Amino acid sequence: PEHFRAFKSRGWFPEDRYGGPDSHLWDEKLLEHWIAMELLELPAWQSKDVYVDVAACRSPWAKLLREQLGISAFAIDMDAVGANYVDLPYYRSENATRSSFEDGSVRGASLQCAFEMFSGQDDRLLRPELARILTRRGKVVILPLSMHTHYCAYATPDFYGKGYADPGATEYVRTDCHGVPSSRKYDPAHLVNRVLEPAREIGLSYRLLALRNKQALGRNIYCHFILELEK
Repeated sequence: PEHFRAFKSRGWFPEDRYGGPDSHLWDEKLLEHWIAMELLELPAWQSKDVYVDVAACRSPWAKLLREQLGISAFAIDMDAVGANYVDLPYYRSENATRSSFEDGSVRGASLQCAFEMFSGQDDRLLRPELARILTRRGKVVILPLSMHTHYCAYATPDFYGKGYADPGATEYVRTDCHGVPSSRKYDPAHLVNRVLEPAREIGLSYRLLALRNKQALGRNIYCHFILELEK
């Protein structure tokens, strides 16, 4: 916890991001980025090492990593990357399941609050793409890894019941936000069948981590599980 507090005190994110320090999201979002940075050991990277923020949306993370660590950080997302970054060549609008990165060119990547939104077969299609672009011993960090007691998906009212959930997944409606077609929650069996075993078959090892002291890390922390994939 003291290391995370030090990370927050260094002002990595502007205070207008995630609703600011007083919002219910601030501690969780900063925690996700700090954990990814720690597990990937980003401060020890060289300037030539390539990092990718996958499904970055409008996050300043890649820009901040370039400015503060000097590494070759990129951000990719299928949607527009935002007016603040549209002129930056390292912010790219592209599909993470078929990216423009060369084979074996990426040392590490992370997905913060993103993997559960890879609907349809995209959670399966992401793995071979990661295996293609990662260097030997390159690593990807996925957090939170969204789990549940049973295989299910959450959708907002504008998408609920319109066929976005996986076959066999119980679909629930979520009313506290909007614009979510389907947010997948694995049970152990589907995690093994859809993610872990197929990853192993294409040469990616995995490690599952559980966050056991969330109360010591801030308010409203909902990151329970973390997945590492390594080539």
